[in-house]
Order: sequence, then C-alpha cells, then structure tokens
Amino acid sequence: MVSAQEPPSIAYRVEITPKDDAALVSALEAVSQLIRLAETAPTDGWGLLARARADLPRLAEALRSEGYWGGAARIEIAGQDVTLPETIPEAADRERPLPVALILTPGPRYRIGQILMRAEPASEDVLLEQAAAGLRLAEGDPARPADILAAEEALLRELRRAGHPLASVVAREAMVDHDTKTLDITWRIAPGPLADFARPSVAGSTRTNTALLERLAARRLEGQPYAPERLERARRAMMGLGVFSFVRAQEGASLDQAERLPVNFLVQERPRHAVGGRFGYETNYGLTASGYWEDRNIFGGAERLRLEEEVARIG
Repeated sequence: MVSAQEPPSIAYRVEITPKDDAALVSALEAVSQLIRLAETAPTDGWGLLARARADLPRLAEALRSEGYWGGAARIEIAGQDVTLPETIPEAADRERPLPVALILTPGPRYRIGQILMRAEPASEDVLLEQAAAGLRLAEGDPARPADILAAEEALLRELRRAGHPLASVVAREAMVDHDTKTLDITWRIAPGPLADFARPSVAGSTRTNTALLERLAARRLEGQPYAPERLERARRAMMGLGVFSFVRAQEGASLDQAERLPVNFLVQERPRHAVGGRFGYETNYGLTASGYWEDRNIFGGAERLRLEEEVARIG
C-alpha cells in the first residue's frame, strides 16, 4: 500500500509595515494568526494562503480598534497579493523563510464627534447628566471602541453608586462620518429605580450554619439603600470569619415584590482542619521548631481553635 506524501511545510517570516504606531502594531500582533502560528503550526502553501486570507478581516478590526476607521490592510506572500495570487506559495529553505508582509494604510485617526445621552424615561435626564459629569470621553478624543466601552461601563458604575442597581444600556449607536473623520455616539440609558437591599441569602456552606451567615449579612444590608461599597463590606465581613476560601456576592437581575434587590452570597468552605510548622537554626542557640493544629469551624458557627507548640534553644 502506497501512502500519499504530505506536502512540505513552509517556513515563513512576517513583517509589519509601517511600524510608526506601537499600539497598532501590538493590536495586529495580538490578532494575526500568521504571527501567532508561525512557529507552532506548520502549514503548506494552500494552508498559508488560507491563513493569510483569514487574517485580512482581523487586520481591519485591529485598525478600527485604534481609531483608524478609514484604514486598509493587505497581505503579500513573496510579493504576491493573497487576494489574487498568480501562484500557490511553495516551500522555502528553512534558512531563507518565505517573506510575508502585512502592509497597512492606516490613514488619519478618527476622533470622537458628538456625544449624546438620553435617559429612559426622559424624567431621569438630570440624574444621567450628573452621572456623566466625570466621564473620561470627550469630543476630539481618539475614536477607539475600547475607550467608548470603558466610558459606558464607568457611566453605569456611577449610576449604581447613586443607588440604581439595575442601570443598563438600552441602545448604543455609533455613526462614522468618513468626510469629517469623526465618530458620533448616542447612548440610551435606563437608570432604573432606586432600591434597598432585601434580606440576603447564602448558598454553598456545608458545615457552617447558613442561618448564622444570613443574619450576619442581613445586619449590614437588609433595608439599607443599595450601594456597591456596602455590599463589598458585607462580603469582606463574611470572608473575615476565616472559614471560607472565597465569598462571591451575586446581585439579583430584578427587584422582588417589595421593590428590594435580592442578594445571594455564594461561599466555599476551607478545609476544616489545618496543620503546619516551621524549623529554624541560630548559631548561638541552636535549633528552633514550632507547630500548630487548627480547627476552623468547631460547632458550625465559624468558631476557631488553634493549638501551638514551640521548642527552642535545642543544643
């Protein structure tokens, strides 16, 4: 039986031109399969061509990520444009890798144009204006999508700090004007109602008394106005018991019938017992040894018992 011979793999090297914008080059390197797979995934001529063509939309997205909304990119393998190559790339000598060029034409960087924010309902326009007072996005800034999304998240964070736990983005519209090289943004934001905390629930404990944990959380939260900082303090108080490896606070997606926000704490208990020790040596006093045994949850109420012993100056 004669087996078909596999086509030879191609060694290639990638060059990006131009390299004036370091952030843009980093963005391209992060998304390009040509770059990421060059050393780890050998390929033949057809595979290299397919890899290059699949990179074209990724390069366009990288250009937009840095604000070059009118930019373009093309890829050449050994001088041939990959969209209409005259021949299929052939294997090259490992000492002379096939040249692959990512050629960019960024053009001018677009800027943020008009920024509009509309509250739903419109009666919350004043609240939305107050939340947007410290927004780190202004006309003339580079039109980077990541900056726009960061500003959006900061806006929602400010609304939550103002006591609106269900603040959300109803719609975001971004209009690119290639004549003025600007990007206009319109946000429709629903702040949602003010709310107090409902009585918290706790899930995940196996030995620790759940009712005890819920009372601990309720003393800090139940009936109090919603505030992310207050919720974080309650989470830290539960971690401070010393019996959990982690505590995560999960906010409800809607208010309950009493118009309060449900909160569930998800916990994971640490091993009940711990044993440890250490050894040391001093020239003048000799060997020192110590050890401890700890029970982190004796009766299920987060009680702790720790026994320690130390032996020093041996010799």
